[in-house]
Amino acid sequence: MFWEQVINGLALGSIYALIAVGYSLQLSILRVFNLAHGEIMMLSTFAGFVGLSHGLGFALSIALSVASGVVLGLLLERLTLRPIKGNDDLAPLIVTIGVGAMLQSGAVLIFGFAQLAFPRPPVSGFELGTAYVTLVQITILAVGLAALIVLNLLIHCTRFGRAVRATAELPGIAQAFGVNVSRIKLTAIGFSSGMGALAGVLIAMNYGIVTPFLGATFALKALMVVIVGGRGSINGAFFGGLMLGLLEIVVAGEFMSAYRDAIAFAVLLAFVCLRPQGLLPRAHLR
Repeated sequence: MFWEQVINGLALGSIYALIAVGYSLQLSILRVFNLAHGEIMMLSTFAGFVGLSHGLGFALSIALSVASGVVLGLLLERLTLRPIKGNDDLAPLIVTIGVGAMLQSGAVLIFGFAQLAFPRPPVSGFELGTAYVTLVQITILAVGLAALIVLNLLIHCTRFGRAVRATAELPGIAQAFGVNVSRIKLTAIGFSSGMGALAGVLIAMNYGIVTPFLGATFALKALMVVIVGGRGSINGAFFGGLMLGLLEIVVAGEFMSAYRDAIAFAVLLAFVCLRPQGLLPRAHLR
């Protein structure tokens, strides 16, 4: 029972980590909290749901979901965030809240308020010692770890990564030295939105449901993870996500599942008060 809780917590934490890493990437490069990130994730998950409903198969449906997330992220940057650049920091926040509300309302209008059953892979799982592990949980853990490794290699070992770090540190100077800052920002939000879409599909496959309110719950917790991990720290966001996932599952198992969110947030708020700089205070990109 204990090891099943640990595996469930790590799987849930990996989902939080995928969403939070996207938030951190956007925060470091675009310098805004994109509060439509959760709704982009939700709508992209519905794109995968539609693909599965029309017989595309899991691989093509996941690819469709990720592609939808990338496209929605690019449209958000080009149509809403870029026109208001140079304004105060509050304007992008308000705009992304409005975009998120519009996307959520559109999903409700198309798919309704009710939860819809999301198809799961045919292979359910296997026994690992005393714990039962599902194929979806293994996939979630593998995807989360692979995303962290690939992103670290991309940022630290490539020319594009140097441009990303320069843009995150001093965008004006980076542009003066020939870095296409607009393209870097566009790539960052497209990449992070695609990661969010992948996280959304994994959530739906793990729980077997999809709903227009899927993004709101997970995105709120991912925002807390970003703060706990250290603003702008990709590795901090990843480990903060794992910490929150484990904390939630342990609370649900040892106490009552109804209080899992309240207790988890209380502990995280206490952590923020005691260590406001976060888990990894030195920002990963800067």
